[in-house]
Amino acid sequence: MDKRQGFTLIELVLVIVILAIMAVVALPKFINIQDDAKLSSMKAMRAALLSAADLAHMQIQINPNNISDDKKSFTLKDGQSILIRGEYADGRWIGAFDKLVHMDQVTYSNSDDCNDKPTNWCVRERSTQWFSNRGYTSSSEGRGFVIYPKGTNIEDQCIVYYFTPNKATSIADTSGRGIKPYANIDTTGC
Repeated sequence: MDKRQGFTLIELVLVIVILAIMAVVALPKFINIQDDAKLSSMKAMRAALLSAADLAHMQIQINPNNISDDKKSFTLKDGQSILIRGEYADGRWIGAFDKLVHMDQVTYSNSDDCNDKPTNWCVRERSTQWFSNRGYTSSSEGRGFVIYPKGTNIEDQCIVYYFTPNKATSIADTSGRGIKPYANIDTTGC
């Protein structure tokens, strides 16, 4: 008759302790990977906004005849008209970036919350005062919008924002080119 031997109680406890130590070491790295993924997607969103703005700026420089008489809109190559400030796309989602950035995963929202939307991102236009109160701009006038991920609130400071500053209601400088817009990320609340 063969005598079967299994693990002793001490060996089993030792294996469980080793697995627990490995889990404690690996868990923070896994959590950090999720944060890194969120940050990467926010960086990609920012890059998409800046690329779209740069492409629109180049089209405006190449085809200045497509600028409207009042200097507030520009007709793109595909025939769509966008709002502009000088030679730059205006800092509005509706009327500018909704035509420049074609993303199915972005929903325009009138609320600060992005929980009940069918997409992964929400966008909301905000006033210059909203941007300056948070230290995102020192400009006294301009237009901007905020993109924030599903499951967050716009006040959570887990956002990508785009802002076009201006010194006047139409063309921002004497050259007519306007002031270069900027986009950035705020992850302090993520």
